[in-house]
Amino acid sequence: MLYYNHSKGTGSCDRRTGKEPDDLSKISPSHKRAGCFVKAGGDPESTKPAAAGYEEEHTMSINELEAKARELRQLQALIDEAQAEAEALKDAIKAAMGDREAIQAGEYKITWKVVTASRVDTVALRKALPDVAERFTHTTTTRRFCVA
Repeated sequence: MLYYNHSKGTGSCDRRTGKEPDDLSKISPSHKRAGCFVKAGGDPESTKPAAAGYEEEHTMSINELEAKARELRQLQALIDEAQAEAEALKDAIKAAMGDREAIQAGEYKITWKVVTASRVDTVALRKALPDVAERFTHTTTTRRFCVA
């Protein structure tokens, strides 16, 4: 099975194969930036190297991993801080709008409208009609990434 290494975000393929990827549009930019191995048309599978001996050349040392984890946590702290600032600005704008749904602020049209959503109460559905709930339950599996 052929895997492409997108660790530099260039979309280049593994030099050993000499084959070009079938369709780079199927590989998301986040996968390219993340440095994971992506099977053409598939999902990231960072645990599967392209060829035997490949992982020795591209494995990070513990110090490199620690440095990247530290940098990731610092960037995440900056993102969290920026998101908190954005929320504070949104709250201030909402307070200034009061009950109005829309307001023109110079070049910006700001809206704050009521949205009604309907969702199925899965807990109640499982209690009332467990067989129906079971038939329409779709299970997905993902990998959760966490730096603790």
